[in-house]
Amino acid sequence: MKELSIKEVHDGTLTILRKIIYVCDQIHVKYYLAYGSLIGAVRHKGFIPWDDDLDIVMLRPDYDVFCQYCLSHEDELQPFKLICRENEDRYPYNIARFNDMRYKAEYQNVQTYDSGMFIDVYPLDGVKAMTPYEIRRLDKKRDYLIKMILWSVDDHYEPSVHNKWYRSAIKYIVRSYAKLRGSRYYLDKMENLKMLYPYDACEYVAEMVWDTKTVLCKKEWFAEGTMVDFEGMKVCAPKDIDGFLKAYYGDYMKLPPIEERVPSHGYKLYKRG
Repeated sequence: MKELSIKEVHDGTLTILRKIIYVCDQIHVKYYLAYGSLIGAVRHKGFIPWDDDLDIVMLRPDYDVFCQYCLSHEDELQPFKLICRENEDRYPYNIARFNDMRYKAEYQNVQTYDSGMFIDVYPLDGVKAMTPYEIRRLDKKRDYLIKMILWSVDDHYEPSVHNKWYRSAIKYIVRSYAKLRGSRYYLDKMENLKMLYPYDACEYVAEMVWDTKTVLCKKEWFAEGTMVDFEGMKVCAPKDIDGFLKAYYGDYMKLPPIEERVPSHGYKLYKRG
């Protein structure tokens, strides 16, 4: 099979995005363009030219409705399919991915499961206002859980990038323990972070069940979205785009060094035969 070009990936991803928007409109839930995809909308009016994926976020109540709808209407959504832990035992993430199964993704050093071209769908959970110290403690816990999840689902051992031999030895031992425990154990522990604070009582939201960085976003940023241009489409984004992107990236308009302007998500995409 011939690997898709970046343009083919972008074209296919736009088809998936249109389907997500259609479903969201039908079931009256809100989605928001986010992260690097939102930077692309602001800086490039579309994809960051070298980026190979697209991210959206949903507030937890809408996320749950969206996922349950997709799972219960799986047959009629074909060739599109939501993949999450509820319908794929080998799925190694606590976020959902909305796939076009006419394509196939092959991952690098991650246990295999049947995946298509996809858009990441992240839930945002309620959080209280936290001090920098509280955020650092939470991030330390999240960093540990992410490492254990990734080691529990990798398909081969890679030595530590450090030159010290004992670091590789420690990594090998801890990785072996992670595999003994299994990914579900650590995924469940990370999923439980969504219940730290009652959603309805919280002024802030944050992505809590994946990644290692806790970024507090005002819930009011998502009360009413704002429409942005994205590859000729009108796509919903957080109301305060500048506030959202500065919270995550600081000076988000600054381009990275040339050597970093490459796809970096660790998979290849192909058209199924």
